[in-house]
Amino acid sequence: MQGWLAVADRAVSRSSIERNGELKPHRAITVEAVTAGDPVALWRPGRLGGLVAVGTVRGMEDTPASVLEPSAKAVVFDFSSISLSSPVPLKALRAAGLTAFTQSVRDTDRSYYRGDFGLARLDLSQEQWAELPRLQRAVADEPMGSIPWIVPPGTVVRRGKLHDVYGGSRSGNGGSSGTTPNTFLFVRTVPSPDLQPAPSWHGRVLSVPGCLQDGDYISRENQMLLHHLRRGLPLRVFEQQRQLCRYVGEFTVDQEVPVASWIRTGVHKPVGRSTGSTWEVQFPLLRLRQLTGGPCFGTAAPPFEQAPHMGLELLLSGTRRSPRALGGNRKAPGEGTDAEEGRRSLKRLLGIVRQAPQALDALGCLDDAQALAALLQHAQRRAGLEELRRVAEDPNALERALQRALQGQFWIFGGQFAGEAARRRLVPGDEVDIPLIRGDGTLQIVEIKRSMALPGSLVKRHRNGWVPSAQVHDAVSQAINYLVHLDEHRLRIREQFGLETRRARALVLIGHPAAQPGIPEGTINEVLRAANSHLGRIEVLTYKELLDNAERSLGDTFTD
Repeated sequence: MQGWLAVADRAVSRSSIERNGELKPHRAITVEAVTAGDPVALWRPGRLGGLVAVGTVRGMEDTPASVLEPSAKAVVFDFSSISLSSPVPLKALRAAGLTAFTQSVRDTDRSYYRGDFGLARLDLSQEQWAELPRLQRAVADEPMGSIPWIVPPGTVVRRGKLHDVYGGSRSGNGGSSGTTPNTFLFVRTVPSPDLQPAPSWHGRVLSVPGCLQDGDYISRENQMLLHHLRRGLPLRVFEQQRQLCRYVGEFTVDQEVPVASWIRTGVHKPVGRSTGSTWEVQFPLLRLRQLTGGPCFGTAAPPFEQAPHMGLELLLSGTRRSPRALGGNRKAPGEGTDAEEGRRSLKRLLGIVRQAPQALDALGCLDDAQALAALLQHAQRRAGLEELRRVAEDPNALERALQRALQGQFWIFGGQFAGEAARRRLVPGDEVDIPLIRGDGTLQIVEIKRSMALPGSLVKRHRNGWVPSAQVHDAVSQAINYLVHLDEHRLRIREQFGLETRRARALVLIGHPAAQPGIPEGTINEVLRAANSHLGRIEVLTYKELLDNAERSLGDTFTD
């Protein structure tokens, strides 16, 4: 069955935007023989790309004046199955037997750069086309990206902290994140002095004001909102009150009529100092359809003041990459039907809790539920520890692989840590490997060096004793520089990120005793401990000692 694979726009194209109610921000320009009713899949390119939407061709329209090819046509899509927050990766499509995607994705990339906005043939059977929405549902709960979206609908966060983690403009009504695959829209529930109305429901369509702009062109912020589907990015809507905002869910711009009307505010701004002309400030009234989330912007919506609050400073504290995300096998050794059924049961349980949060209180009172939570945490930590051990004992592993294995596993460093900070670049020019947060809110950084692949030795003979090598001294000096810079920027960091860096500490992870088999492990540990006793704010630790400490703290004792 012949269909089409369209690539999501890497950038907003003004040639595909018209200033009227017939605006179509979800189309492609092509010279292919496309007919109405053909199936189509939308592919988001890039490192966090994948299949994000499945639908059909609605029809063809005249091409914009900027398209020079006379035989080109503008193809308009209708997407019925949308998974912008969790794209289906290429490896999942291959595992399902949909190998035709590989060549089609390559052809789509080539066709994009050739100038027809990315549209390639995708020949799948009717059963395979029907399989695509099922694959989208299967990956719906999997986290995406190095900074996955973890804010549940109905949760209140500080807008500044939201942008610290996920990027985007801190002012205005919204726009693209720029640093993460997200598009934001902030809505106020009361009419504002600039005539922006309060949001209102019309059946299943939510009418909300877009971004203020001046002139007849469409501002970049409004382009990002109107084009979010064509760019393959989720549109996340927030209810804002002062510096706080409540995440209400994921929406999509209505595909038939994205803009109800343009509203003029009556406020004029000068075009330039010498012209004397002015532009009138106006905004689009967007038509949105809700994909995820609960009741919002209506009488059934819960009060803003009673919503749960969430701090995003510890965003990465609970994230842990699966072996699949780290490039491992799709199915772990020994994992069979029982494990798969267990995962499905846990997903069903989580679904019940999401739909009825009051059930969580009842579950918390059950001894079995508490035991299950402890077992799940233990299994997760055990798997993470084994993955770190494998990488640390790999003679070819570089710092990047060790950092990936350590990400999200703050428990390995001891019980005094509450999590990881979301930002690694707190000082211009410095990017720490792992920023840990202690229980009192102070910062401790972890500097990662190679383990078995460390060039040179950990300790060396000097006169009648052993001393740390130049490799260790260089790593300690680097950590000292980081701490000096954190001290110098303490006030700005505390004001901007809410982190206390006064008297921050550093941990240097470096080397493995197995890389120096000629020297006893006890001797290496004693030399480094002696050096640590003379360092005020820095500690040096080998990966072997870190793993041994974590192993002792983890244990394997569970009672029925």
